[in-house]
Amino acid sequence: MSRFSGEPMDAAAALACGLTNAVVPQGELRKRANDAAIALSKRPAGSLRETKRSMRDHQRIAAQIAEEGQLFKERLKTAEAREAFAAFAERRPPNFARLLAHPFRTIKARMGATHFLTKTLPKVAAEMALLVLAYNLTRVMNIVGIKPLIAAIVA
Repeated sequence: MSRFSGEPMDAAAALACGLTNAVVPQGELRKRANDAAIALSKRPAGSLRETKRSMRDHQRIAAQIAEEGQLFKERLKTAEAREAFAAFAERRPPNFARLLAHPFRTIKARMGATHFLTKTLPKVAAEMALLVLAYNLTRVMNIVGIKPLIAAIVA
């Protein structure tokens, strides 16, 4: 059956014509999906987000190819790219997770809880300001390293 006929096709036919890249027994489906999700979670989130966004508008293929080139150039300037190249040079798997920072999760982790330790608005505001400062310093240390940060502070 042709893939353009509108007729249903079984998994083997979908695999044969390239509509899918694997056929998995029902009992293995959840594990394979979970493995695929874990593999995706190890990829650089920013690059995946931009790829997914650019694929949504399938009407602009030529423009998308040009956009992909531009996005690739921009992505090469990111911390994710630096980590990928460093990992390659050091012959280790990249650790993109250390580059991800969700402000609420990180700030909560800095507090060690899901609540503020102080009471009254001025004290909570001061605590929050200190937490945001610690959060931002941690991000700078993770991105540029401790030695360049100390050199910048001393200068």
